[in-house]
Amino acid sequence: MFDVVIVGAGPAGSTCAAFCARAGLRTLLIEREKFPREKVCGDCLNPLCWPVLRQLGIFERVRALPHGILDAVEFIAIDGQKTQVDLPRGNEARSPSNAVCLMSCLWRTRKNSARECAM
Repeated sequence: MFDVVIVGAGPAGSTCAAFCARAGLRTLLIEREKFPREKVCGDCLNPLCWPVLRQLGIFERVRALPHGILDAVEFIAIDGQKTQVDLPRGNEARSPSNAVCLMSCLWRTRKNSARECAM
């Protein structure tokens, strides 16, 4: 018997399961896919997630992984039409307020060239 069952082991489901287990709840996390799975939106971390990663005790480990700093994201429609959105910059040395790219995704980096971010 479980206190809580969470369906979906993506970032939100995994985080929720970790917090529930830490709170002493008997937790079951169910996922239909096999990991690791390639998912573009899972390759990038928004700076708003840093406090959650700190609470989970994995902030330093995640920040130590090879990564690129994002300054823009480009959306490309099926017809080839493009839209670029600039992202706010932070001071990496003082505060990790930049979005970062982990694993293997293609983004525009501060060097203004497409670069593959690899683990």
